Formats: sequence, structure tokens, C-alpha cells
Amino acid sequence: MAKAAVLLPRREMQQMAAELIAHYPNLSPLCIEYTHTDAACQRAIRLQNDGCELILARGLQAALIQRTMTAAGLL
Repeated sequence: MAKAAVLLPRREMQQMAAELIAHYPNLSPLCIEYTHTDAACQRAIRLQNDGCELILARGLQAALIQRTMTAAGLL
């Protein structure tokens, strides 16, 4: 099972994300958490260092994480 993390821009999305990820038995949720957009990139790097194999994010957070990880040679 792939270790997955879900980073969300709003706290109220956590329950919905937990319910959705439960439908994917091949994913092992490492965390499902609210992360302020300013901190999303640093959190993604820490998650990857902790063994996370899949980081799910949306919108601006996803774009920033992708750009940062690519620039750092981590993606």
C-alpha cells in the first residue's frame, strides 16, 4: 500500500477527504490535515522525508508543491 498524505486548505474538508480516501484500499493514509497555503511546500518536503509516497493537494497548494518539489529535484 502506498503511504499517502492529503493536504487541505480548509479544516472543514478533512472529514470529506477521510471518507473519500477510505474508498481506495491501496492507499494507507499517513495524514489528512489542514495546512495553511504558506506552509504547504515545507510540509510536503517533510512528508516526503518521512516516507510519504503520494501527496494529494488541490488548487494553489498543489501548484506550489509541484513547483517546489520539481525545483528541488524531489519530483
